[in-house]
Amino acid sequence: VHLLTQTFILYFVLVSEGAVIPANTVPVLIKKHVAEKHPKQKIVKIERDRKGYEIKLDNGFELKFDTKFKLTGYDD
Repeated sequence: VHLLTQTFILYFVLVSEGAVIPANTVPVLIKKHVAEKHPKQKIVKIERDRKGYEIKLDNGFELKFDTKFKLTGYDD
């Protein structure tokens, strides 16, 4: 599901629990980071706003990236 707005969120993807986000929805550098640092996890949610991206992994871990795909924070 893609929602486009004129406010901060450019797109938001959420799928049912246990599902994975389609590969073409996630920027390549974010996919690369997850594959290298969290190889057993899958991305289940992604949000993008004017400051960057926030993703949620299937283990509940959340990663935040800036607009240049640099990791800026995380929550477990």
